[in-house]
Amino acid sequence: MDYLKPFDGPVFELPYDEVVYAKDQTEYIPLRCAVSPMPTRKATSRWTLTEEQRKAVAEGADIYLTLLTFGHPLQPIMIAID
Repeated sequence: MDYLKPFDGPVFELPYDEVVYAKDQTEYIPLRCAVSPMPTRKATSRWTLTEEQRKAVAEGADIYLTLLTFGHPLQPIMIAID
């Protein structure tokens, strides 16, 4: 598998607070998220694809999402394309 990388920059230009998860955890890749001010506190991350990954998706490759649940229930998630 060829893993996607988090986007290196702002998630989007909205008045959301941004936080970086795992900033000081060397075993993980830091993940910048925009956190909504709504009661749900929705955290949105932004991911980028290499040119090779973009070509593969354009040619029909699927995108996989793996969640490390450590045996706990899944959190509600969504994947979107802008």
